[in-house]
Amino acid sequence: MNKQPAQDSLAVVRRFYEAFSKRDDAALLALVADDAVWTAYGPPEVPFVGTWRGKRELVRYYAAVRVTLDVRKYEPREYVVDGGTVLVLGHVTAIARPTGRTFESHFAHVYTVRGGLLTSYRNFLDTAALVAALRP
Repeated sequence: MNKQPAQDSLAVVRRFYEAFSKRDDAALLALVADDAVWTAYGPPEVPFVGTWRGKRELVRYYAAVRVTLDVRKYEPREYVVDGGTVLVLGHVTAIARPTGRTFESHFAHVYTVRGGLLTSYRNFLDTAALVAALRP
């Protein structure tokens, strides 16, 4: 059982979103454990789908996201916290860079926080809509 205080977990996740929105990779990575595991679910047509382990792979993950999507609006809307687990429900609007098409989706992100650092992330979004936006 992860006994991370809920308030602390929520603060870490909020700082992470702030760093992401500012494209501040140094601040973003400072909030992530060295052995963190990021998982983005979906079909292989989406360049950032898969499991990414450690900070070096996370740098590649976010590079793949940025090459694929020009995020215009990123809205975490609801937070559900249970100790070191934080569920975030939100909405994203982006432009698929390869096609110029708009992509919109609700998302669910599940984070695990231990010792004040993010140790895991799971990303769920409408990948069918994303594939449609990416398809020529």
